[in-house]
Amino acid sequence: PGAGAGLRLYDGKLLVANWTPHHGVEVWNLQSGEIEQRFKATFAIDAIQFQGELLVSQHFLNNIAVLGPDEPKPLIRGISTPTGFAAHGNNLYVASYGAGQVLQIYQNGRLLLKPRVVAKGIYRPEGMAALPDGDLIVVETGTGYVIRVEAETGEKTILAEEISFGFSLMSVAPAWGLNGVAVG
Repeated sequence: PGAGAGLRLYDGKLLVANWTPHHGVEVWNLQSGEIEQRFKATFAIDAIQFQGELLVSQHFLNNIAVLGPDEPKPLIRGISTPTGFAAHGNNLYVASYGAGQVLQIYQNGRLLLKPRVVAKGIYRPEGMAALPDGDLIVVETGTGYVIRVEAETGEKTILAEEISFGFSLMSVAPAWGLNGVAVG
């Protein structure tokens, strides 16, 4: 699938975000190993199904977009190098690699006009996952930590140290993939 970045299950299939422009976001059938659907999305680093739509983080374009049959439709612009998504109920979060923040972009099912800064001072956040209580797990590639972020207060706790440091391209963007995390 090209330079795979974000991977997640989507309606029993595999959703693959590829940061290379000619691949975009692909939906793979896990039984047949075939691509069932391909969406255009330049510099896709992660994708998620949320409230019936497929969203993609486009890191060099600094936006979150809605995927459809044509070009992605920008939903939120100006997020500095967005990387990983995490959803809990009707709340959606995205990591801002460039700003070192975790942002909430949907709250109680509503798109926020201005994303809420949940946590800041995170050195190169990439992959994220939501815990059952709504708190977030974040891969902090700049330090090699996996941290827990309390969704309400932004308080951070180190859960794991000395993971592989993320590779970066000119220290401004994740290169060739997303350092992901899952909760299961």
